[in-house]
Amino acid sequence: MYQLRSIFIIGLGFAAALSGQETQTQWMSRTPSVARAGQTITFRTCIRGNNVTRVAIEPRLSGQQAAQNLVNEGSCVWRGQFVAPEVGLDDVFRPEIGFLRVYAGTTLIETLNVFSEVFTDELPLLPVVPLGPGVQRTNYVVNIGEPRVFPANGTVLFQPDLAAATNRFYQYLPDQFDQLNIVFARSYPINRHHSPVRQLVSGIGTPIPILNSDSYGSAARLQGVNVFPLVSAFDGGERTQSHEFGHQWVNYVRSGPLAVGRAHWPISTMANGVMGGDEGAFGCSLTLENGVLVSRVNSGPKVFNPLDLYMMGVIPAEQVPDQYIVTDANAVNRLRNSCIGPALTPNQFEVLRIADVVAQLGPRVPSAAQEKKHYRLATIVVSDALLSQEAMSFYSFFARRAEEKVRVWTKGGFAGSYSNPMWVASGGRLSFDTRIVLEPVAEIAGGGVVNGAFTVAEGLAPGGLASIFGTNLGGANASASSLPLPSSLGTTKVFVNGRQAPLFFSSNGQVNFLVPSDITPSPMGFATVRVQSQAGDSNLAYVPIRPNAPAILTWQERRAIVVDAQNQLITADNPARSGRTLVVYLTGIGQTTPATEAGEAAPTNPLAQCAVRPSVRFGATLMTAEFCGLTPGLTGLAQINFRIPPGLPEGDATMQIVWGNPNVVSNAALIRVAR
Repeated sequence: MYQLRSIFIIGLGFAAALSGQETQTQWMSRTPSVARAGQTITFRTCIRGNNVTRVAIEPRLSGQQAAQNLVNEGSCVWRGQFVAPEVGLDDVFRPEIGFLRVYAGTTLIETLNVFSEVFTDELPLLPVVPLGPGVQRTNYVVNIGEPRVFPANGTVLFQPDLAAATNRFYQYLPDQFDQLNIVFARSYPINRHHSPVRQLVSGIGTPIPILNSDSYGSAARLQGVNVFPLVSAFDGGERTQSHEFGHQWVNYVRSGPLAVGRAHWPISTMANGVMGGDEGAFGCSLTLENGVLVSRVNSGPKVFNPLDLYMMGVIPAEQVPDQYIVTDANAVNRLRNSCIGPALTPNQFEVLRIADVVAQLGPRVPSAAQEKKHYRLATIVVSDALLSQEAMSFYSFFARRAEEKVRVWTKGGFAGSYSNPMWVASGGRLSFDTRIVLEPVAEIAGGGVVNGAFTVAEGLAPGGLASIFGTNLGGANASASSLPLPSSLGTTKVFVNGRQAPLFFSSNGQVNFLVPSDITPSPMGFATVRVQSQAGDSNLAYVPIRPNAPAILTWQERRAIVVDAQNQLITADNPARSGRTLVVYLTGIGQTTPATEAGEAAPTNPLAQCAVRPSVRFGATLMTAEFCGLTPGLTGLAQINFRIPPGLPEGDATMQIVWGNPNVVSNAALIRVAR
């Protein structure tokens, strides 16, 4: 959004001024800013106003830390302590503490949410490079430890000095960035916002030219600054990053039904997108059907509307369909509360045609064919003192998530949800480079972690075979030569939930590994995977972890790797026949009895067998497996012994492994059958 004072906060504080009182909190801080679970954190907050008599941190849920009154240190500052809680993956490393509540006597006048930021071994510890006095960087974050950037305590000035921060940045770094994120470790209860500092684009409604980049330290390239006053609300993978970036071009249209200026789209067919109305909270999609506007619930991850993409220079005008804006006040109020209701008739909405926009504003210059599609985005974290290496690595993780090519799990406030980073939200049309210095880095490709059958449908299981695809994952090709498997090959290591995994093979573009046997997923069923190589640490990939995730190994044309009693591969020349015992090889069977350690050779006596025996499905026919377990003497490879059911027609039959209740089903593979 634009620079507007508001009491609506996402992240560290959802601020609610109560009883008609003015919002009191000027800032909040934690020391250390990022902690380990169990570490004591000193919390400070500046509360303006002489009527404040008590400030407290209070739990939101049972089982959270006990309520405590903060100590008044004077000069508006109140101090307390809490212990950093354990963090689950669903928290995205930001577990909640509870509420900060401000009282005047017995009257509650303000409530804000309080979160901790917790570093775990799942996150890579990145090298920190000193740049100058009070300035340091990783390759994803520049930290400026400068208290003079912040306004004086108790003043009505809530906005820190952006230009002071950016000018320090450009003292040490070249003018090579399109936009800057500025994140304040001493958090301020104001909304995030975007400030355009250079604008030469015509045809989108902005006054041009805007030529203020030099006051921010940039000679020519810097277009705008995205401000995140609440440190716990900063996440490059979350919608808000794409939203603030998009405000460089959207919404400045002042024609037709948009003649009344507003920062975000009104309730309309555009409102459910990234730049949509009600601060992104509008959960209805509107579509024109048979001349009426139909509303449906659509609370999933946001994408850019075609009109957004046109304004941003991504698509040409002819690819923007007509948009429909609700003009009936009663309908607007109803849709803000519920997507369920009668369709809207033409007298309740207006049509916005791109031709009318172009006629009033002129064509966009530069056009979509000329506009850039890949942007360099740097993140500055401003703090009172230089941050620790763990804190630098923590914020680097969130800055780098802007580059992700798949949807990611995010946490805005108390609730978690999926979000679309820029690449996904733009339909693969726009991307970010968040590196401070353009040096090679290890990167896991979007969807680049797969099981041993190179499928992802059911994810991974403890002890199962898996592969990672990406770039700069390793050096020269290297393979394990014996069992037990090593935990590194050359400079390459793989971490699953922060634990090193056994490796089979590593190369620049692929790493094959085993999921640790005792790995456990988060409550949402995910684990993190990252690679460390000569190019540093990769991004974190989020992969589903299941107790069982069977994946049949295949060769050409999806044919299952199945052998007969003579250990001969089943092929068109050696088809399977009814009643004969066969062996299919797979991975992802999960825990066995007795338990085994991933990377160790599977035992021969006793055999490591599946805790629950699965079935083999041929169409509607289920055959119970005669044996299920790890293949003796090998690691990660499992086998199921089964028989072909009678009556199957000759030719290729489709087989799957079916497990448990509710059923977990493997990939479908082909087997040649003869009578």
